[in-house]
Amino acid sequence: MEKVLHGWLSKDKRIVYCIKNDCLNFCDVDKQWGGLGEYPNPRDVFSASVGLCVLAVVAIYLEKKLNVSFENIKFECTYQKGPEGEIKAINLKVFFPVALEYIKEELIRVAESCPVKKTLSSSVQIKTEYLFSDQLTETVA
Repeated sequence: MEKVLHGWLSKDKRIVYCIKNDCLNFCDVDKQWGGLGEYPNPRDVFSASVGLCVLAVVAIYLEKKLNVSFENIKFECTYQKGPEGEIKAINLKVFFPVALEYIKEELIRVAESCPVKKTLSSSVQIKTEYLFSDQLTETVA
């Protein structure tokens, strides 16, 4: 089934997009391109979609298949731009609590099945690290 996403430009130079009827998300372009630089730019959102997909497939697997809590699983991602601003590479770190290390191979297999990652990997280099630690990075709220 085709999913329809909506987007528009606001008067204050923000890009607004809606994934569901009740959800507004803001995007912006970099200041160097005339944007406000206050919100994630489209490259940020694009890159983060890989980490979000990995978290989603892992959460579904843990909850539905193993009946295990999926709290405190996080990701960080960075990306490198090419000469024309295109994304050349995405570096993804996925952080799991040590308590889940006993199923490490399963978690990595499931994470690697993320459809967004599979789709992008033919055109963007995606390097993924899977880390098991109780000293997770700070969460941005």
